[in-house]
Amino acid sequence: MSEYPRYAVCLSDQAVIAMGEDGCLVAAGPEDRNSLLLTVGKTYKILGEKMGMYIVANNIGTTSLHPKAQFQRTSAPGD
Repeated sequence: MSEYPRYAVCLSDQAVIAMGEDGCLVAAGPEDRNSLLLTVGKTYKILGEKMGMYIVANNIGTTSLHPKAQFQRTSAPGD
């Protein structure tokens, strides 16, 4: 059984690194920081890890990397 997906509640909404459509990492620019990629208190699906950070399916339908400290793991959506 796969370790992912997991679920976690967002504790902070600051973007650090985004993933482009081609899967390459890009620095989060002002447009990423202002687009409300995450909502504090909302449960998100964690798709995996890269560079010690979580790959998160965010609010705008893309994926972005966030430090694990930004999340509190939960057993299922809505817990």
